[in-house]
Amino acid sequence: MGNSGERRLSGRYKVGLAIQVRGSEGRTVSRWRTGKTCDISTSGVMFRCGQPLPVNAQVEMIIDWPAKQDNLYPIFLLAAGDVVRIRGRKMAVRMSFCRMVIEKAPTKPMVAAASAGT
Repeated sequence: MGNSGERRLSGRYKVGLAIQVRGSEGRTVSRWRTGKTCDISTSGVMFRCGQPLPVNAQVEMIIDWPAKQDNLYPIFLLAAGDVVRIRGRKMAVRMSFCRMVIEKAPTKPMVAAASAGT
């Protein structure tokens, strides 16, 4: 059996998705930063942003998903983890939490909408 040198437990997928990130070190929480993912897996994400956070910083991430539910409602991945590596403006984060969230806007009841036009 050959060894390719790959040590990751899960495969990475090269996708460029919009990401918002903020970090915390102790009691200090940074402002939200925007960036773009380079690749993502079930256990981590690498992304690029203007000002990297330090290694071991805890981060919260909101990643825009490329699809919408019913072609209407935006989906995003809400995640958290620790910065494990920095290369230039790229940061790698090992995720300790993630979940998909569907952003549903409130809608008017059909009865109220129908009577509004009369």
